[in-house]
Parts: sequence; C-alpha cells; structure tokens
Amino acid sequence: MMHITNITGMRMVHVPFRGGPPAITEIIAGRVDMMFGNLAEILPHIRSGAVRPIAFTSVPPSPVLPGVPTIADSGLP
Repeated sequence: MMHITNITGMRMVHVPFRGGPPAITEIIAGRVDMMFGNLAEILPHIRSGAVRPIAFTSVPPSPVLPGVPTIADSGLP
C-alpha cells in the first residue's frame, strides 16, 4: 500500500480494489473512509443513505445530485 500526503495535508493510504463493487462494500461497512467512484455504481447507495457524497471530480457538477459541489468549488484546484 502507498501512503499519500496530498495538497490538503491529509495522509491517505491507497487501497487497490478489483472494481467499484468491492470498494463500495468496504465503504458501507465502514472499513474504508473514502473513495473516488463511478456515479452509476455508487448512486443507489447515495440515494439509500448508505454513503454520503462529498464532491464531484468533474466540471460541471452532476445535475443528478444537486447541491454536491465539485472539488474545485470546495477550494482545491
């Protein structure tokens, strides 16, 4: 595993998964704190309340989830 300290100053550990579903399972179980995921895969879990979106990496933000900012809108380049 690789430790990453990014421009936010947060220290993260990269945990590779074989696709979105195993990563989502770990997010829901609380064994992983965050992920960058595919909206189509994670959307049902967002709608059910099992996971909470923080920001989009795309510009502009998705109209599917109004109110969820982009990372740039959150103050990061």
